[in-house]
Amino acid sequence: MRDKYLGIFSVVCLLTLSGCGVKDVSEANTDGVKISVSIKHHQENDYPEPVSQQLEVSISLNEDDKYLNTNSNNQLTLTIGETTYDLNNIAYKHRDTLFGYVHYKVNLSDQDFEEVGANIVFNTSERLSLDFKIPKILSIETNLQPNYSPDNDNLVIDWHNQITPSETLIRLSQNSATYESPACSKYTFESTQEIYTHRIDAGTICKLDDLGGVLYFTSTPVDFDYINDGFKAVNITHQQFYQEKYVTN
Repeated sequence: MRDKYLGIFSVVCLLTLSGCGVKDVSEANTDGVKISVSIKHHQENDYPEPVSQQLEVSISLNEDDKYLNTNSNNQLTLTIGETTYDLNNIAYKHRDTLFGYVHYKVNLSDQDFEEVGANIVFNTSERLSLDFKIPKILSIETNLQPNYSPDNDNLVIDWHNQITPSETLIRLSQNSATYESPACSKYTFESTQEIYTHRIDAGTICKLDDLGGVLYFTSTPVDFDYINDGFKAVNITHQQFYQEKYVTN
């Protein structure tokens, strides 16, 4: 039923091409503005290439069930550490006229992501602000080597997450379209521990082919501290995503 209504909504938006559910910030009642923030850390270790990291911060404003669209400089700013981004800049601003939403996104790459303070300011008839901290990126160690064999070698994964409490999920899959059995792509393990070591015994997962495999690791905190000054409601989500690619002999 939900998909049916989503389809109807999309068709209406497509026919009108008017940006359904979007209004200018000048029309917003600042007493009713809600803010949503999504923080994603992405770390990729593609052996033998060096580790690459990316931080993505995505923001959306909503009032009276409509997304707010900025139209002038410095109406919405994001500060990470010592750097401030004007989110009205086209490089950070994304508007979808088909599905009717506006969001603002900043991507940072190849930095040492220690815990850092962040601030969002929304300037219209009043000044609304949100202060929070972006946590340190998840650190992971594995015993994966280029000649690693799931049939003969144990896989040990150690991780340390700076933020608590958290929910973690490990998923191991092959970087291939074919598997020896359906279970090969469905190995999962979940934990709520802050510091944990997980061992996958040899033979638990199927043998990887010459195309190699990928280890996915996600961690999402349950609670997030922030200081809200004026927003009607705040929603902050955070996810750390680790991807390790490797090849086998």
